[in-house]
Amino acid sequence: MTHRTRQRRWQVAVIALGLGPALTTGGASLNCTAVGCVSVVSVDIASLAAKARPLSATATFCAAGACQTQKVTFIADANDATLVQTLPTHPTPAAGTNVPVTLRVTQGTSVLLDTSTTATLAQYAPNGTTCGPICYDAHLVLTGDTLAPAPSGSASP
Repeated sequence: MTHRTRQRRWQVAVIALGLGPALTTGGASLNCTAVGCVSVVSVDIASLAAKARPLSATATFCAAGACQTQKVTFIADANDATLVQTLPTHPTPAAGTNVPVTLRVTQGTSVLLDTSTTATLAQYAPNGTTCGPICYDAHLVLTGDTLAPAPSGSASP
């Protein structure tokens, strides 16, 4: 392949890429960013620190049937401890969907916490709903031995 042939193929690719947004939006151009997202449920477990400090604990966190077990360590003056569970992509979740959530925290053979609830998913679109992707999330906070929706305006993970 000659240099000229490679150059022409490159030019065709650039022109085709440049036309993509115009072709898919009926001629109106979109200014989409490349920010991605995943659907998640998160839970703030900072209030559990008083029960577990200063040792490590094991947390098993499940949302919509997807589970993970991980070590959590609480240290002095810790005020941020958040567990995040990515939701399965099939079936695709939707805003307003209630998903089952369970959280079990153990320290050695002692059970520090064993609780469950349902979380209602909210839609978010980091690039706007026109550009995609569209993801869904729910943020919970542990209060005592109960999981509850996080106050509005609280930071997501």
